[in-house]
Amino acid sequence: MCRIFMLAALVLLTPTTFVWSQSGKPPAPKADDDPGYRNQREQSLQRHERFKHDGIPPGYTVRTWAEEMAASQAYDRGYEDGYRDGVLATRREQSSNRRADAQGIAMAKGVEQFRNRDYGGAVRHLMLAAKMDQGDPLSRLHAAHALVALRHYDDAFLLLKRALQLQPALMHLNIDVRDHYADRTEFGRVLAQLDRDAEASSFDPAVWTLLGYYRFYSGDPGGGYRAIRRALELAPKDRWVGKLHEILRVSVPASETVAGAGGKSAEK
Repeated sequence: MCRIFMLAALVLLTPTTFVWSQSGKPPAPKADDDPGYRNQREQSLQRHERFKHDGIPPGYTVRTWAEEMAASQAYDRGYEDGYRDGVLATRREQSSNRRADAQGIAMAKGVEQFRNRDYGGAVRHLMLAAKMDQGDPLSRLHAAHALVALRHYDDAFLLLKRALQLQPALMHLNIDVRDHYADRTEFGRVLAQLDRDAEASSFDPAVWTLLGYYRFYSGDPGGGYRAIRRALELAPKDRWVGKLHEILRVSVPASETVAGAGGKSAEK
């Protein structure tokens, strides 16, 4: 765990810009970094020195010698600019790699804790992984599952919604939430508690949405659809709930989609 938080601290505290010196610029390239540049630079300096002492070399006019010097100076400036850009790109890549490594460690630890029923620890690590990668849906999905187990339904709803907004294709896949838990018995316990809480919170669209998601993606499409229909009745302007409702609606027989049909959940 210490390694995870050390990596996380390193990543989160890494500045997005780099302070090279008091001038704010990366160091100029060293002559030994590139033999070709070293030779070019030495030749340029030699020509400048000769011009100072001997005037224009043989074979040059004032114009052609000025053009030669301008080209040499442009080469130097271009090389130094390219060097700085290369250093910046390298350091950005190193920072990105450190961030990815730390995010992967936090994600793996969170999933491990989840399967060991340490839901509080799982939430902390999975939320850390989500913070490190703002575009990762899976860390948010797993965190939502852990929050459901802890009955933090509003937080779970927001994370689940964000995860499926980031990757809408997940709603079309054959996800089985039961596989995320340590065993089916533990999943059954969490689902039973969620079911009781939905019945007790008949006007809470977040709880009904979670119940619809849990039932539909655990082998109970009919129960899932009835719960998500109830959620849409409670939050008709929530476009995401509406989208999830449409996916579930076309996944069950038409007879089950008739208003009021089938089950206790539809009657609430």
